[in-house]
Amino acid sequence: MHSMAFADDIRSVPVYFIWLKYISMFFYGNEALLINQWKNVNNITCTTPMCAHTGQEVLKTLGFVE
Repeated sequence: MHSMAFADDIRSVPVYFIWLKYISMFFYGNEALLINQWKNVNNITCTTPMCAHTGQEVLKTLGFVE
C-alpha cells in the first residue's frame, strides 16, 4: 500500500501546470513535514526488497534531493 499516493500524481501533472504547486501553501508545508519526519530515519525494517531502507531513500523516492 502506498500511503503517499498523491506524491506520484504530482509527477504526472502536465508541464504547463507545474508552476501551480509553488503558489500553494500545502506544497511547502508538506515538503517541510516529509523532510522533518524522514531525514533522521536510519533503518526501516521491511520484508520485501522493493521498499526503501532509510529515510533518505524515502525522500529520494518522493523527489526531494539535497
